Amino acid sequence: MEDQIQHPFFPVEMKDLFRAQIDFRELACGETVELHPEMRVTAFRLTHPNAALGYVLQLAAQRVAYVTDHEHACEQLSPTVLEAVRGVDILIHDAQYSRDELRRGKQGWGHSAWEDVVQLAQEAQVQQLFLFHHDPAATDEVLNERQFLAQQIFPQTFVAREGLKIPLSSVRSA
Repeated sequence: MEDQIQHPFFPVEMKDLFRAQIDFRELACGETVELHPEMRVTAFRLTHPNAALGYVLQLAAQRVAYVTDHEHACEQLSPTVLEAVRGVDILIHDAQYSRDELRRGKQGWGHSAWEDVVQLAQEAQVQQLFLFHHDPAATDEVLNERQFLAQQIFPQTFVAREGLKIPLSSVRSA
């Protein structure tokens, strides 16, 4: 990590960024680490050209899945991800493209179609879905349209936006 957070990749050294004592631990796929008596994290493999991991955080009685840099084959969900996120309270998932964009040359780049992510949320029976890792070229209008269309299929879908806060206490009651 220190190699990544230094010149020329980053303008500030890690020791200047964090005042806390930071200990890094590499997680193997499927490994669960207890960070606190009421907080555990489990890693699972994602599909990305440069390799990536997803995480399920167990925070007291709630589970949050974070799936970034992952590509489901178009209209074919990843069984590993489906099983890992099954029944989570909150699913935060890469939804950079549409199926059409994937078919028009973006397959293999390591990012999912929002339509497949909505299907995943349905099949995995998650409580809430947050689409994120948006294409930098996507306008607010495009993202609003995706949220509208996604909510027609899975009403508890939201497009992640800068500054969005989700109180975990409200998830189960929603």
